Formats: sequence, C-alpha cells, structure tokens
Amino acid sequence: MRNFKALVTVGNYNEKINYKVNITVDEKNKSLFYLENDAKKTFVLYEYTSNILKRDNEEIYMVLNFIENQTTVNNLFLKKVNNSLDLEIFTNKILKDNNKIQIEYELNHEKYIFKIEKQEGE
Repeated sequence: MRNFKALVTVGNYNEKINYKVNITVDEKNKSLFYLENDAKKTFVLYEYTSNILKRDNEEIYMVLNFIENQTTVNNLFLKKVNNSLDLEIFTNKILKDNNKIQIEYELNHEKYIFKIEKQEGE
C-alpha cells in the first residue's frame, strides 16, 4: 500500500468544503481510503474500478454507486434510528487520471461534486 496527501472537495455548487487528507491506496482491492478530519471521524473508501464511494461514521453508513450518464439507487443507513433511505442519484461525469478523481452527480435535482486531487510534491 502506498500513501499520498490530497485535497478533497465535496458539496454542491453553492457550498463546497475543501480539506487535506492522507490517502492510502490499496492496489490489491483497487481502492483508496482516508479518514476525514471531522468530529464524527468519517471513514471514506472509494473503489476506483467500480466507482463506488462508501462513507461510514457514528451516524451514517452510505454507499453511492456512480455510473456515468445513468441513474442509480443507493443506500443511506441512519445508525441512530436503525433506518435506511434510498438515494436516487444521476451521475453526470466521472473524470479520473493519475492526479485527480472528480465525480459530478445530481441528487434531488441539485448538483454535487466529489473530488480528490493529489497534492504536488507530496
């Protein structure tokens, strides 16, 4: 496994949050993961060949399946109330290269972005 520093951007087009994280690449499982610097200690796992994003913390467990130009039904599990919600998302764009992963998608007719950018010299 190898590590690198990255800038992560999440949010909608009106409100984006940027933060730096240390990312671990698991080449055997074709995934990368990191721990967010939030109070909930959110663990994020991105499977880069299947474009599946998983987020897990004390409140939620969410799995988003991104397929470009398609609508997918995804799951958000609310741990405190032991209940699941279906999230229907439409994936507008998936861009991947050696230094960046960017996914643009829509949820409830609002546009969102998830982006990981490798930091130069890191």
